[in-house]
Amino acid sequence: MLRLENVYFSYESKNYILEDISLEFKKGLKIAILGRNGCGKTTLMLLCSGILKPKKGKIFIDDLEVKNPRLLKKHVGIVFQNPDTQLLAAKVYQDISFGLFNLGFGKDIVKKKVEEIIKRLGIEHLKNKPTQFLSYGQKRLVSIADILVMEPEYIFLDEPEAYLDYKSFLKVQEIISELPKEGKSVIISTHDSDFAFEWADYIYVIDNKTVALHGTPDYVFSQLEDLQKIGLKIPLIKRLEV
Repeated sequence: MLRLENVYFSYESKNYILEDISLEFKKGLKIAILGRNGCGKTTLMLLCSGILKPKKGKIFIDDLEVKNPRLLKKHVGIVFQNPDTQLLAAKVYQDISFGLFNLGFGKDIVKKKVEEIIKRLGIEHLKNKPTQFLSYGQKRLVSIADILVMEPEYIFLDEPEAYLDYKSFLKVQEIISELPKEGKSVIISTHDSDFAFEWADYIYVIDNKTVALHGTPDYVFSQLEDLQKIGLKIPLIKRLEV
């Protein structure tokens, strides 16, 4: 389990972007971090992945306090909303294999793992293409492959629907729904209430710098007054019930 306890974070200013954040991500669950644009969802993911360090508070992996952010990077993978920040190599195969070679895997094992993940994502046709000539949606799929091939226990996706056409998004949705069955924890950030309601096992709502609501989708979206104050849309299926 990945757990945050009373975490605070600010950038250069003294004003906190996130305050007193306490939450937990259990393995085998689909979890949505829901909130309006600019509420701190991406910052929270960067803290969980070890890219940012809390100003106050603690982060735990399996009840072991994380003193060095590098420990998080061994367990956590993050797919950024903008794929251009993630693609490093000239060609798709090189990009997906980059992290595995850095970990010391041999050529044959790397080839097997990369072939498996590009088949799973349906991007075999992109294997030898230069990354600079890919569409934004194709880049997004490659950036997702970059992380999934590393097999992290906790997989964070920032706005997974961004830049994907409908067919590609359905493929990604299928995969992120399968991974928890393999013991992974998949955590997405989104402002799409309908998708969060349909997909997630558990939801955290971020507002006013902290966790404003959390629980099952049915519970969270039954708190109509709170959601109205936060400014989140009620899922269509819940609106039809009213």
